[in-house]
Amino acid sequence: MRTVEVIRVRSSSDLREYVNSKYLDRIKGSPLAPGLEMVKLFFPASHNTECMLALSWLDGSPQVERSRLADMLLRELKRLGVTDHSIWFERYRIHERPLGEGDRDRPSASETAGEQQYQKDKESAM
Repeated sequence: MRTVEVIRVRSSSDLREYVNSKYLDRIKGSPLAPGLEMVKLFFPASHNTECMLALSWLDGSPQVERSRLADMLLRELKRLGVTDHSIWFERYRIHERPLGEGDRDRPSASETAGEQQYQKDKESAM
């Protein structure tokens, strides 16, 4: 069974400047992350002052308490704004496409388009 910890952050400043792929790479390499299967970062379509981190764990038994990694992340992210933490259990999976080795590092077309739009908006605001 997969356990997913969800951490949400709301801030008055732009979170894309702080929470990015380098930040995620640091999480994956953390000694607090044994059993961490996947880390996903989500931003809403309309603004950059909120984000959601999903930590996916595969360890066989569902965890009912916050992981040490989530604890560390919450302490760090609280400096940016309001945080929320919840634990979810996967009950049913409809379809999952296995990722190829290169897929993890390559952004999707929508991610690329979203990042390009973000850069245009940032430049026009200056």
